Amino acid sequence: MKNPNLTIIILTFNEEQNIRRCLDSVQGITVNILVVDSGSTDKTLDILKEYKVQVLSHPFDNYSKQRNWAQQNNPFRTEWVFQLDAGEQLSPALNNWLKNDFDPQADYDGYMFCRRMIFLGKWIKHGGQYPIYHMRLYRTSKGKCEEKVYDQHFVLDGKKYVVKKGIDLIDQVAPDLRTFTMGHSRWAIMEAAETLM
Repeated sequence: MKNPNLTIIILTFNEEQNIRRCLDSVQGITVNILVVDSGSTDKTLDILKEYKVQVLSHPFDNYSKQRNWAQQNNPFRTEWVFQLDAGEQLSPALNNWLKNDFDPQADYDGYMFCRRMIFLGKWIKHGGQYPIYHMRLYRTSKGKCEEKVYDQHFVLDGKKYVVKKGIDLIDQVAPDLRTFTMGHSRWAIMEAAETLM
């Protein structure tokens, strides 16, 4: 049974290479899927029309502001949200956990999941990259994205639960070196701005 108390929020900008994989991974969990797009000029919006999702458009300033805007303007007004990037997807185990094991009435306000980083098509299991846990599922009244320009995390004012590794969030970090280099250039600019503020 699909959870009516949960919204999955996905941010997009020119994600035609990723958005199908992301949306396919969340099928069967909830009917409440919100995509916030920041002006895509590729085929992202056309692809979104193929799925039963709510699409809102909002100019991008930084990830923190975009995530919090999406949460505050969620038309479904659900008690719970699960935050995703278009370059991420749920593992089959995480999809199954959300459908069969997540209890929105349990005595927890947020859940942390292990991030499985995929770099150039390969899972990076060593070098301190796994397991790393991130808050992604939480009560809207208890959680938000911290207000930082760079390296933001979701923060919780409540009781958290750490879901065992293997029930993972999969992050497609970079399909090629060009994408990886351009991404790091953007992050370097944001980190410099954060330092100088």
